[in-house]
Amino acid sequence: MLPEFVWQHWPFADDAETFAPGAEVRLAGLHGSARALGIAAWARATRRPFLVLCRTDEVAAALAQDLRFFLGEDWVVLLPERDADPEARAGRIEALHRFATEEAQVLVASVAAALPRTITPGQLAQTVLSLYPQRIVSREAVLEALTTGGYRSVGQVSEPGEFAARGGILDCFPPNERHPVRVEFFGDEVHSLRTFDPETQRSLGPAERATILPLQEYLLTEEAAGRLATRLRARALRHAVGVSPALLEALDQRRSLPEWDAFLADLLPETASLLAYLSPPGAVVW
Repeated sequence: MLPEFVWQHWPFADDAETFAPGAEVRLAGLHGSARALGIAAWARATRRPFLVLCRTDEVAAALAQDLRFFLGEDWVVLLPERDADPEARAGRIEALHRFATEEAQVLVASVAAALPRTITPGQLAQTVLSLYPQRIVSREAVLEALTTGGYRSVGQVSEPGEFAARGGILDCFPPNERHPVRVEFFGDEVHSLRTFDPETQRSLGPAERATILPLQEYLLTEEAAGRLATRLRARALRHAVGVSPALLEALDQRRSLPEWDAFLADLLPETASLLAYLSPPGAVVW
């Protein structure tokens, strides 16, 4: 393939594995898609995780597209900037999860997307819920994971980020899955798992596994919601202002809002920078 061919003819390729941690390498004269080709060649040859930083989200999206052309879809993931849009928020979690689990080797992000502190890799791993037939897990535990992860309870699932519970049957639509899944419980055991069409609600066929990721970079547990409510009241008291009843109601009902991103330190026991997701001997490209 082209990345391998390019790597074989680069003069520093033989020495790349011996670069010390923190070493800086400058490549000049790369323009347009040649930058993506250079990164792709290095990533494929060394098999290192790469964190690629760009000036803007638009530049990052274009570079990620070029990298996918050279490396394939599964190798590259784009970290969106933090935004109120639910799709972007879920996309950040999916990108972090895929990079942390080495499903993707290259993470591309703008500076604005990379700067905010976020959930730690260890905490994120604990929030991921994997369902498959014969798994022992209570229906109540799955419902709690969906609620704290920001999913909305509805009567009928039709969009990503929703779930519906009816007796021993649970429908949910994780944004990282292609189709919503229908989970049938028998006591505390997952009896069956099927995908279904959200428009017709008809089954599409059995599924081997479903991975449920949270929709935001925190878990809105009862304890976390209580800490944040206390923080908001204390801040309001210091500044002699009132707390919005809508915000307190959202916390009481554990509804996720974009405003909570500003209080990650209150919602999480610990936060981390994006570099925590770059496992050794990873490289930062900018």
